[in-house]
Amino acid sequence: MTTTSGAPPETVAEINRRILESGELSKLESHLLQLLQESGWTEQLRTLCRERLRDPDARVGNYEDLRRAVDQEAREMVPEHVRVEMVRKVLGVLRGMVESD
Repeated sequence: MTTTSGAPPETVAEINRRILESGELSKLESHLLQLLQESGWTEQLRTLCRERLRDPDARVGNYEDLRRAVDQEAREMVPEHVRVEMVRKVLGVLRGMVESD
């Protein structure tokens, strides 16, 4: 069995473990949050959530309903430059892991 990346699940699990243990995951998360804030995405997401909460047809009764209601649109709103920058950063982390072995 393989993952959506085509890599065996054991390989993906090992990569995830090493990124987590190295502290790189928190750095990547912080960088992503900074990019999203700078791009205005977080404010756009707040606006989208408010719209869904006020829309009686959206049938949002709790957090999970809200998450489901905005998930796809929120993902699509992420600017391309943020996606590109994060792929570049992740590849840099992975290259560093390979070079240190």
